[in-house]
Amino acid sequence: MEPLEPLVASTAKQKYDELYEKHTNTEFRKTLEAIKKACDTIEKKVKGNMSNFAIVEISGHHINTIKPTTSPHHAYVKLRKEEYAAKKKSTSTVKAEPKEVAVQRPRYPASDLDEKTRSFIDGLWLEIRNLKSRNEMLEDTHTNFKRQVLDQTRAKPLDARKMLLNGPDDTGSMQIVVAGGDVPMIPLTPNLREALEAVLKLGERHPKLHLQKDGRLMLETPSQDVMLLYPHQLRTMAEVIGKEMPSGE
Repeated sequence: MEPLEPLVASTAKQKYDELYEKHTNTEFRKTLEAIKKACDTIEKKVKGNMSNFAIVEISGHHINTIKPTTSPHHAYVKLRKEEYAAKKKSTSTVKAEPKEVAVQRPRYPASDLDEKTRSFIDGLWLEIRNLKSRNEMLEDTHTNFKRQVLDQTRAKPLDARKMLLNGPDDTGSMQIVVAGGDVPMIPLTPNLREALEAVLKLGERHPKLHLQKDGRLMLETPSQDVMLLYPHQLRTMAEVIGKEMPSGE
């Protein structure tokens, strides 16, 4: 029995499967996938002219050019164009029911435009669609972030009364206080206690470090004094280890 001849791909899908199986190179497959996705976008969303320019624009960084005579992808692109053109022709002849008729702004200002002009207009339509998609993505991100904040707040409610009583810190920012959050999140180990005590005594250990009367720890430099720690930061350290706030000059 004679071996069967390999079937010649008659549809774009068959050609895609044939190329994907034949070429195992990762970059080739990535480009092929990008071309397919671009053709799908033009067919299902953009509904514009399926030109090489439009495919390249939608494909993004995965493909720089499609050369009809040298690119192995051209056979697939050619079949996609033929199938898309046939589908557009068949749908244009179908008579729509009156209830489905809707006034729609035409994509092109004239029917006798050349290929380059149509591709340029397709690019503008695509840019508008991308901007709309980006706005929708930002809205979804904002909604998700808002939901996460609400979930976290419900899990660990804020003590609004205590926050209002404390008022803003030395930087002008509101201090976030979690209800029942007086319990230290990190256990006070001997090493941590020793480190905090050392920080509280920095003003006494170095001639260039000065603890001001208002509780700020300042570093003296040739040009100007630099604040290293705010009073509320030193106060928090003192409270954690049960010490009194060090007095300044």
